[in-house]
Amino acid sequence: MGLKTLFGIKKYQWKKSTNKFVAKTKIVFSKYPRDDFYQISEYFWRRELSSLPESAFLFRLSHDIPISAKIVEIGSWLGESTCLLASGLKGSDARIYAVDNFIGYVSDPLARTNIKRDCSD
Repeated sequence: MGLKTLFGIKKYQWKKSTNKFVAKTKIVFSKYPRDDFYQISEYFWRRELSSLPESAFLFRLSHDIPISAKIVEIGSWLGESTCLLASGLKGSDARIYAVDNFIGYVSDPLARTNIKRDCSD
């Protein structure tokens, strides 16, 4: 089995589980732009940084905050939660500030390798 075929199967499985999750929460998702959720989730699907319920919670939370809200995220890592939170910002004064110093990963050789791998895409 080729690598492309393997990624195709994994992506198919991801899409199937995402569709099933959104279908189960259809009542909750009905007032939110599901296409935005799919687009952000699809971009980060291979990294498997967070679960679908966690991603959906951040997505819905960001859409429910007031116009021109300010968000500060500490520990943004690769930006999945930052993108999910930023998707709901409304108003010209709305801002998101993402902070991460990566100090926890400097001394860990495995984490350093993972950072290089994840950031090279």
